[in-house]
Amino acid sequence: MGSGSCLLMDEEEFSVVMKTSVTSHIIRRLTEPSPIPLFNPDLPTIVTTDTSDYGLGAVLSQLHPNHTERTVAFASKTQILNSRERGPLDACGL
Repeated sequence: MGSGSCLLMDEEEFSVVMKTSVTSHIIRRLTEPSPIPLFNPDLPTIVTTDTSDYGLGAVLSQLHPNHTERTVAFASKTQILNSRERGPLDACGL
């Protein structure tokens, strides 16, 4: 398939090609080793948390000199049925 042949594809064929390309990219990103950087106490640190009726999570990230934010740690926990009855605001104390 040449670069100009994409213009000759009908909508369905183009959709299949795009889905295949996106799927390949996602699979490649998920299977490539992507090391989490070590915590550097000299860098600005961001703690992000979220909670819902079903669980809670947290991400520890740092701002690097090249203006990128990189995750250094993360955690999540699914709430047990008892905890769900308390609501998401009460779960923050768990």
